[in-house]
This record gives sequence, structure tokens and C-alpha cells, in this order.
Amino acid sequence: MGRGLPATGKTRFLNTIFNVCRFVASDEFRSGCWDITFLQEGKTYQWILECGKVEKSDEEQIIKEELWKIENGEKEVILKRDKNSFVFVKQSLPIVNPRLTGISVFKKESIMQPIFKGFENVLRRRFFSDDLAKNITQLEIITTQIINKYKDNIDKLIHSELCLNSKLFILHKYFPRTFAEIGQYYKEAFPFVENVSFESSSNNIFKETIITAEIPMFCIKEKGSHNKIALPELSSGMQKVLLILTDIYILPKESIYLIDEYENSLGINAIDFFPDVISNLEKEIQFLITSHHPYIINKIPPKNWYVFHRKGKPLPIVKTENGLF
Repeated sequence: MGRGLPATGKTRFLNTIFNVCRFVASDEFRSGCWDITFLQEGKTYQWILECGKVEKSDEEQIIKEELWKIENGEKEVILKRDKNSFVFVKQSLPIVNPRLTGISVFKKESIMQPIFKGFENVLRRRFFSDDLAKNITQLEIITTQIINKYKDNIDKLIHSELCLNSKLFILHKYFPRTFAEIGQYYKEAFPFVENVSFESSSNNIFKETIITAEIPMFCIKEKGSHNKIALPELSSGMQKVLLILTDIYILPKESIYLIDEYENSLGINAIDFFPDVISNLEKEIQFLITSHHPYIINKIPPKNWYVFHRKGKPLPIVKTENGLF
């Protein structure tokens, strides 16, 4: 968890992690220099990347890239390239696209698959802007083609372009245990919620809309009420809690979940539930969270804190062991 004074660069830090992962996983070119050591499926790797302009070219490209496997203090090269050469698993190969990382180019090779997956399985959520609204409240027609694509593999959902409602519907229909766990945590976060379910477009919820297709819709029913409330009509805090829970349960193991300014626009119920979800989660996911909220900070063990400081231009980030810094 990241904490610190305003303007200390916490958001930029998370954005840097996400952007470099998008560079690998989605070929979204980013200029800069990185030296990253990471653990994936029990193995340690070091990845060095330098990007920028080269002579006689106005286009930025990869200048140098190295990927090493580290075991028992020994380093074994997997990939090494510069503007004049390209070596992959000790074989010299023709120069490839200078704007694509070698991890991306060889992502289907057995030695590279787990490494690529480590960069691919990184998800970022930001709660200080309105960029989540469309994802949360959008309605979609669920076709047979969509169902067939995701019904047998829950891990594929996190990389889909489906909105929250559609993801929940697929969980409800084909992964009922996961849907039930999301519903249970949701009811614990909001005790006034008695039940969660799905309705279709033929229900009265849509009687004043122009929708004519069958579209499933996530709904809640509050205690003491006979009426159901559709997902778009829920408060923003209730929507975001539902989004976080869904994210966590469909993220593959060894994923990284980035949440910036978690507490923004969330009520106390929505803030309180999160530490318990993390502590009770049975699969390995790494959470990187920035927060100023005392409840969140105090519920996360100090050994997991990273405190951001700013002294002029330098930005030291200090890992604490006992909460003192």
C-alpha cells in the first residue's frame, strides 16, 4: 500500500507500472528506461528496456532490451537486443519491429508465456475521475458468441471489453459459486441488501426505455422492499464496490491489481469491506493501493507500507517494517 503527502507522485508511480505493462501486453509504445526485477510462477527475472530516438530517425524505438532469468545468484540470458542484433535463447535472429518488445514478439513461446502473462495480468482502477462510469452502467446484448467465448474460462473475462453487468451475468450463469461469493461480500458491505439477482429487458425496469432486445440486468432487492433496483440506479459507491469485487474474483492468480485513491467517492461501508476481502482471499494477487484514509492505512500491516516523500526533485519511496519512517 502506498501512502504519502499530496504531490509525492503516487499516481505517477502506479501509472508507470501500468503503462510499461501495457507496452508489453498491448504494444502501446512508451518512451523511457526501465530495469525491473520480478517474480513469476516461482522464477525470478530481470528485464531491462531502453527506448528513445536513434540517429537519422525522428521516431522513437527500442534501443536496448535484455531479459534474464536469475537462479541461485546466476543470470541466464533469454533475450538480448540492440539496434544491430537480436538474440533469443542463444540464437541470432533477424531484427524485428523496433517498436515491439521481445516479450510481446515471442509471447507464444513456452519460455516466454509465463513472462508475458505476468505483464498481461495487470489491472488498474482509478476512483478520482469519471472514467469508470461507462464500464459500470453500460447495457449490452449477451449473444451466443459472447457466451461461448467466456463460459469455459473465467480468466478470459478480465481481458474482455465486456461491461460490469455482462461479466456478472456470465458469472451468474456459468460460474455460480464465484457469483455467490461476490454476492455474499456485497451483502456484508451493504447489510440492507437482501438479495442480488438478474432480470431481463422484458421486466418493468425497462418499461420506459427504447430497449427491445433481451438484456440481462444485475439487480438488488433491499430488506423491507418488494421492488428491485437495477445496476445503473445504484449509488456510485455501491457500483464501485461491485466492480472491485468482480475484478478481484475474476483476476487470474499472480495478477497485480492497481487502485489509485481507493477511498474517493466511497462511503464508510464501501471503504471498510476491502481489507477483509484482501485478507480472506484464497488466491495469490498482489495489490498496490494508494490511500490517505486512516481506516485503510491502519488495517494494512505496516510491513506492507511504502511511504512516498518528496525533497525537491528526488522522490524516495521508503518501505516500512514497523510503521515508523
